[in-house]
Amino acid sequence: MSVLHLVLVKKQLTIQFEEGDFKRKLSFEIEYPRRERFRSSSGEEILEGYVEFGDGSGKFEKPLMTYIGPQIEEGALNQASFSFYAFLPKEDFQNLVSLGHDAQVILYIRTEDLDGPIQFGSDIDGYEKIWKTEMGTRVAAESFELLIIYSGAGVI
Repeated sequence: MSVLHLVLVKKQLTIQFEEGDFKRKLSFEIEYPRRERFRSSSGEEILEGYVEFGDGSGKFEKPLMTYIGPQIEEGALNQASFSFYAFLPKEDFQNLVSLGHDAQVILYIRTEDLDGPIQFGSDIDGYEKIWKTEMGTRVAAESFELLIIYSGAGVI
């Protein structure tokens, strides 16, 4: 099993109305903590990532990571990236929506066994992860954990 350690930034709430129902999703961009590195098996650094949480009103699916290879759009080369999607129970979703700017959100994603598509790299401390895209560009997460750190005085 490998564990990705991500800091979630740039929170965005989207409310959609379709098929007679409202759906809400909360999106973040990611930043890697110091020393963490993530790359594809062909060597591209995966520097960008996007995380999206649904509010639990849809059917509950297993959390999913998707690799997005480098692409040329409007004459510019976009770097390799990945996305992660999961549903949260409504109460937890609302708590995440309500967080102030003084809170830091950290996401840990645990993936399949050591022989799965996301593996540890050659870094002996385990900070480097490699996505073996030839084994698959979609990976179901075994589990994930959200850690919220409040920096405001007296807030717990």
